[in-house]
Formats: sequence, C-alpha cells, structure tokens
Amino acid sequence: MGYNYNNNQGYAPPSPYGQQPYGQQGGNYGAPPQGYYQQQQPQVVYVQKPNQHSSGGGAGLGAGLCCGLLAGCCCEENTMDSQTLFSVKDKVVVVTGGGSGIGLMISQGFVKNGSRVYIVARKQNVLEKAAQELTAQGTGKCIPLVCDLQDAAQIKQLTEKLAELEPRGIDVLVNNSGANWGSESLESYPDKAWAKVLTLNTQRVFTLTQLLLPQLEKRASKESPARVINIGSIDGVRVPNLITPAYSASKAAVHHLSKVLAAHLGPRNITVNAVAPGPFESHMMKATLDAQYEAIVSSVPLGRIGQPGDMAGICIFLASAAGSYINGTVIPVDGGIVIANGSYSHANL
Repeated sequence: MGYNYNNNQGYAPPSPYGQQPYGQQGGNYGAPPQGYYQQQQPQVVYVQKPNQHSSGGGAGLGAGLCCGLLAGCCCEENTMDSQTLFSVKDKVVVVTGGGSGIGLMISQGFVKNGSRVYIVARKQNVLEKAAQELTAQGTGKCIPLVCDLQDAAQIKQLTEKLAELEPRGIDVLVNNSGANWGSESLESYPDKAWAKVLTLNTQRVFTLTQLLLPQLEKRASKESPARVINIGSIDGVRVPNLITPAYSASKAAVHHLSKVLAAHLGPRNITVNAVAPGPFESHMMKATLDAQYEAIVSSVPLGRIGQPGDMAGICIFLASAAGSYINGTVIPVDGGIVIANGSYSHANL
C-alpha cells in the first residue's frame, strides 16, 4: 500500500529519526494510527576499545571509541586508512592468461603491490619472461605455471600443484584466459569455433573455480572473503559490429555465471564479480586497433583506450578490503563506450 501525503488520514511513512510533527495536510502529518511504530530504530552505542584508536584528547572516535555495533567493524580494524583499505600485500593471487595482454596488466598491478602471483598459460617461454620481469619490478613475486586451460586434466594437475605450493590457500583467483574467433559473415562462421571459444572462455572459468574452492575457502572469512574475479567483455554487454558471435555469447555467459557463483559462494565467504573491459592494447586486439584505432578512440567518451593501470586498479580494488562487500556485479571498464554508443556501433570493436 502506498502513502498519500496530501490526504486527511494522518498517515506518514516511518522516519529513521523517530516520529515527525503531525498535522492535517501534506508535509505536516496528523498523528499516526495507534501501534503504527512497532520497532524502534537501533541506537548507536559507543564503547571503549583500548588501543584501537588515537589516545589523544577530545570526544568522538578519535578518543578511543568504537561504534561497537558489528564484530570486525571498520573502527575495530582501522580499515579506513587508505593504505590498509586498498592493500593487497602478501595476498596469494592466481591469474590465468597472466603472461600477456590484460592478464599481464593485472598481474603487474598485484606484484608491484606486494602480492605473490601465479601466472598461468600455455606458453612457457612467455610466462617465464613475464615472471622474471614482474618480479624485478615489484615488491611481490611472480611465479609461472604452464597449463593448457582447454584441457580439464591439465587444470586438475594445476590445482594440485597450487595446493602443494600454497598449503594455506589462495586469496584471489582471476579468470582471464580467453580466445576469440572472427569471420567475414555469419554464413561462413565455423561450427568448431563455438566449442573452442565457449570451452575456454566460459566452461573453464567454472572448472577452475570449482577445483580451487578448497584453496579459496582456506583463506576466506566473513570479514575478509576470498575473491574470484572473472574477466568478461563489453562485447558481452553490447553487440559489436564484428562477426564474433561465440565470443560475445561466451562473455555474456561469464557475466551471468559470475552472478550465479556469487549467490552460491557468498555464504561460503567467497565473492565473485566480473569485469567487462573495453578496448585495451593486447594481442587479441592488435589487428582491430591497427585497422580502426582512430574510430575506436573517437567512440570512447574519455578519448583514449584503456591503460594497464585501469585494469590493475579495478582488480586490486575488488581484491582489497575496499571491495570486500561487493558481490555478483559486472563492472564495465570501457571509458563509457556502452553508455555513449548504445548496444551497437560500427565504430566499436
């Protein structure tokens, strides 16, 4: 039942600040019916928490008070400090496709900020080179692990190796590996493209997450959940002009799979979110950027393509204390392409 604020019944919606003055007309309400307010708003009770806050003089939280409403609240843990709020130091992170492209950008961000990062892909030489360079750059460490993520048996071996290397568990899984398959027309699009693209881009996101659940749960708690970050695409949000139906379908599936997993794994203290990147420099995008760079840039409201810090930043945010209460979301990192151009644009990739 809705409320008519201009009637003469004297009804008013409940106020979070207690009862309001009541009159006869809208904006000055009459007295509410007897028993209208059945519940009192909870009072914030400040309790002394020694050594949790500044011991300086004066009143308020700075004088050593904590709201005391929730166990593990931000006051108790002092997580409002930016260095703590966004810290990923000493986190154990797994990034598939972490040796190149967007995966390398993400891995670099974590390693530079003190995480121990396992990068996973098929090509050993690419992984070893990337791991050496990243470890030299950051305060963390990068370790290469070779695995063909199309192969379920190899994924099982990978998870067993990770359990051996990290007996205390894993904090963050970034499912980034992916493949694309384009064609000149719908008529010429090959049937085999569907199996290849959907298996790697969607099914293996589930497979790896499923097999790493024991490792993720080891590091998870209600106050500091483990994180799964799935890399989707804006092509799973809007319709691209290129003939890549399997890719777009696979990324839309990743977005919804992330929501399904979030609902099931949230109660197990694991959050699952998806990131939908727009145009970034990568091997997969090289040909498109070479051919359409100016058109693509002009379609982005921010007037540029994505930079490494853009992808690293969103993943660090989701993996840090700052992102601990975010679950089941799809976050576009596209400079505003989708909102500016709608679902379809010939200027977009």
